[in-house]
Amino acid sequence: MIILGVDPGGTTGLCLVNFDKETYELKLLQEDEVHIDNLTPMELSFWLPDYAEWSVGLIVMESIVKTGRLTQGKIDQIRAAERVRYEAEVYRISLVEVTPEERGRAKVTKEILGEREGKKLNHAEDALRAVIACVNRIKH
Repeated sequence: MIILGVDPGGTTGLCLVNFDKETYELKLLQEDEVHIDNLTPMELSFWLPDYAEWSVGLIVMESIVKTGRLTQGKIDQIRAAERVRYEAEVYRISLVEVTPEERGRAKVTKEILGEREGKKLNHAEDALRAVIACVNRIKH
């Protein structure tokens, strides 16, 4: 199954993973700056049309922490998350959210990263950790 992992925010991390029982095959690991000034989710086209060739079967997103101050960074996270929810609904793809704590416990190994190891893609790696956390939750 192809899983799209998303770490929503002003810089949104993305990954595409082919997961087959016990094996992760990383297809894509990238970060996109999201420019969302004055736009609603309905007015935005997001990633899924670009990745239609991958036949995404599941979207995994890190959930937004709902405590603390409402900063611009938090607003960007909320708006990016709403974009993901909207796209999942439009394309009828199941969406699973994992908590930041679950994501924090997930380990990204050298075997999964391959030649991408050592590159600074913090948000994209967080998206990958979200996918791993989701799979761990399903397996247990």
